[in-house]
Amino acid sequence: MKNIYTIKHKILLLVLSMSFCIYQPVAAQWINSSSYVDADIKEHKFKTNFDLSLGYGYASFGQFVYSSYFNLNRYYTYNLNNISYYNFANYGTAALTGRFLVARGLRVGFDVTYERINADVFQTQGASGNDPGYNVKIGSQSANVIAIMPRVDAFWYRSINFRLYSTLSAGIAIVSSQTTVPDQNGNVLPKENFVNFAGQISPIGLEAGRKLSFIAELGWGYRGIINAGVRYRF
Repeated sequence: MKNIYTIKHKILLLVLSMSFCIYQPVAAQWINSSSYVDADIKEHKFKTNFDLSLGYGYASFGQFVYSSYFNLNRYYTYNLNNISYYNFANYGTAALTGRFLVARGLRVGFDVTYERINADVFQTQGASGNDPGYNVKIGSQSANVIAIMPRVDAFWYRSINFRLYSTLSAGIAIVSSQTTVPDQNGNVLPKENFVNFAGQISPIGLEAGRKLSFIAELGWGYRGIINAGVRYRF
């Protein structure tokens, strides 16, 4: 089962590495430029170097990977044919992020994300000759994905109420997949649990606000193509 994702996750790792190599020197140049505004937290009287955020993302890499996994006919074990999937549902990605200020313009921390993907499983029955038959729902399939990823953020513009940055995350995804489709003997496949590589590259991130900020990030990975939420600086 793990081999299903090997190529896709290698591609994601390559994209993450190449993107980070591109934006790292650019971010460093902007940080050292005269347009960079020194907005260290000590100047704004924050008590700690820590911030915490809650966000919601859409169109994550996990959604793409595990929806594709649904489309594989894993029911060969059941001797079931003519399987189709309908009513795909993905409720987006919830993300919890914590960061520490470790240097001027640099924060490190963690991402914890969660998303659920599910679909109804149908089987075509009664087909013969020119009669296409009809679809009967025989169960459902779902996947719960929790990603835990250390992250690093490089700021390339900061003012008191507005900040721009780029971020890179890499870690693991813990996946639990379950089906309710019985085989011909009425048995259901056991739940599958496995671990995959997880990551996120977001070249553009913004914060608007001071102690309580609106945040938005554009990128690719397990937090989604777009991720937005609120951030609180302690």
